[in-house]
Amino acid sequence: MGQADVKHIVYREVRNYWSNRYEALQGLAVFVVVCAMFPLGVKPSADTLAVMAPAVLWGSALLACVFGLETLYRQEIRDGWLEQVATSTWPLPLLLGIKLFTHWCFTGLPVCFASLMVGYSLGLSSEATGVAAISLALGTPALIGLGSIAAALTANLTGGAMLSALLVLPLYVPVMVFGASAIELAQNGGESTAPLYLLSCFLLLTLCLAPLASAMALRAVAE
Repeated sequence: MGQADVKHIVYREVRNYWSNRYEALQGLAVFVVVCAMFPLGVKPSADTLAVMAPAVLWGSALLACVFGLETLYRQEIRDGWLEQVATSTWPLPLLLGIKLFTHWCFTGLPVCFASLMVGYSLGLSSEATGVAAISLALGTPALIGLGSIAAALTANLTGGAMLSALLVLPLYVPVMVFGASAIELAQNGGESTAPLYLLSCFLLLTLCLAPLASAMALRAVAE
C-alpha cells in the first residue's frame, strides 16, 4: 500500500463520516442536551451550577465520545475491510489510528468547541471555560481511544454496548478526574497545570497503545 492508498483511506473515512454527518454529530447533540437540561434538575443559581459544571461537562463529554463506538469496527468486519488492509504494507495500528482520528474530528472536536459556549451557560469563569476546552481537547481523544479497544473486542457481538462500557469504565475514571480537577482549580483561582500535564501524559499513552491494542483485538475477533 503506497502513499496514494493511505490518502485513499483518509478520503474514505472522511467521506463515510461526512455522508453520515448527522449521525456522527449526534454525540454533539447529546453533549449539548445533557448540559442544557441539567440546570432544570438543580437549584438554578450561578454558584451551584459553577460547582457542578466540571462534572456535568465531563459526564456529558463521555456520553458524546462513546456514542457510536459500539459499531465502530462492525461494518468493517462485515465488508471485509480488515482482510484487505491486513495484506497491505502499512501496519494495521496506523490505519486504525487514522480511523480514530477521523472519528474524533466528528465527535470529540465539536464537543471541545461547544464547551466554550456551554461553560459560560453553566456559570464558569472565562479562564475556567478555556481550561475546560483544553482539558476536553486532551481528554476526548483518550476516551475514544480507550473505547475503541472495547469496540474491537466486541465487534462481532450483537448488543455489545453494555459489555464495552463495563470493559473500559475503570480506565475512563482517571481521565475524567484529571479533566474535572483542572476545571475546578481554574474556577477557584488555582493552578490547573498539573492535571493538564497528567491528561497530556495519559493522552500520549493512549495514542501509543490504543491503536495497537485495537488491532490485536480485531485480529483475534476476525480469526
